Amino acid sequence: MAPRELSELTVLSRRKSHLLGQITRIKNCLENVDSPLNQAGLKNKLASLYEIKGKIDALRTESYNVLSDEEFPNFESSLDKMEEDADNLESSSGVIHDQSVANSPLEPCTPTTVCLYNEVGERSVLLSMAKVEVHSPAWVCVSMIAILDSGSQQNVCSFQAANVLGLKKQYFCATIAGVSGSCFSVRKRVSTEISNGGSFKRKLNFLLVPEITGCVPTQPFDLTKMNLPQNITYADAEFNIPKRIDILLGGEIFYELLKSKQIKLQDNSIILQDSVFGYIVTGFIQNDQSNYYFCNFIQDQVDKDLTKFWDLEPIGIKEESNCEPDDQAIQHFKSSVRFKSGRYEVGFPGKEINKS
Repeated sequence: MAPRELSELTVLSRRKSHLLGQITRIKNCLENVDSPLNQAGLKNKLASLYEIKGKIDALRTESYNVLSDEEFPNFESSLDKMEEDADNLESSSGVIHDQSVANSPLEPCTPTTVCLYNEVGERSVLLSMAKVEVHSPAWVCVSMIAILDSGSQQNVCSFQAANVLGLKKQYFCATIAGVSGSCFSVRKRVSTEISNGGSFKRKLNFLLVPEITGCVPTQPFDLTKMNLPQNITYADAEFNIPKRIDILLGGEIFYELLKSKQIKLQDNSIILQDSVFGYIVTGFIQNDQSNYYFCNFIQDQVDKDLTKFWDLEPIGIKEESNCEPDDQAIQHFKSSVRFKSGRYEVGFPGKEINKS
């Protein structure tokens, strides 16, 4: 009797459950306070998360092609939740994943860029910050903290901000490349409108990332020493208080936000730049000595590691597999099960015997 053929939804759901189990195991390892991971172990787990997210994307693409219009929305929603869980685990680890640690055999992605810089040493550079009105799909305006960065080719939004707004996430493939070749894959973007609460409005696309940067500024400072004018409107009146960054507005719109007027203070070390959101406080201030430096830099580049992967594989050179046993079992299953003439043919696994 021929085995009963499983439905496409059942097969995809089993693969989804397997990936969910991997995410859960990694989560348990990261949260195990009794046996904390060292730096190498943490990077290995993050590399595994990176591969899992690639498999989620592949599963999403496959499900789009085979599931019905009734089946796909719920299935995709569950994949979105898994991907968010994986992104949150990456973000909470506090480690930037380096794509060179483990290359995932994914379709090459389009590189993209963002850039921002802040230094805490003998003096601290003030990043351009503003409170921006961001629209939800229901046209409810939410005030969010933005960094304005002319060095960024793309606008960026955090997952948390997108979830607060309830924005619809669109599938998108890009690579954010940073300092010393560190890379981060972006698989989602959103579209929404920003405004200054008045006449200025602009609809923009944003790449989605778990976190844009740490709190800015890195430490609070006293405004009374700056002798700021009191009769003007500031883009962010609390720019001296550390806070989470929700969005980054890049070079696409940066100069459109600026106006011509500037106010220079303290021998030009502080410049108040007028903008559609109000005056932005830029320049630098003196502060306590510290050895902490904060720098994010993202630039256009070809994904060299992924290119090498595709170049070497055709001639039979592959890196040693670091798959978990479950992954190896699935790979064996895929390579040994065939559907022929209405029946399944299965090759039984056997242990190789060294006859020498």
